[in-house]
Amino acid sequence: MHKIWNDYFRYNIPFFCLAGIAVILLIVAFILPPTSYIDKSVLEGASLIFAFSALWTVHTAVVKGTGARIKHHDLEVEIGDKEEDQQ
Repeated sequence: MHKIWNDYFRYNIPFFCLAGIAVILLIVAFILPPTSYIDKSVLEGASLIFAFSALWTVHTAVVKGTGARIKHHDLEVEIGDKEEDQQ
């Protein structure tokens, strides 16, 4: 368990905190009146929090020296590609 903590969880605490906050925000917005209605601003806020948690994952990958790729529709961003480093 100690090895798993050191290798994975210790570096991703901000990711889990931000993702947890976004999920809690969505759950609270769904429960509070008007019930079963989530306002557009809540969805935008949760999506921004999820985006920052994804950026933290990219940051962690760069610090560890591995590559990271973000792909959304036609946009694709690669950071730290190993093929370019070898040439």
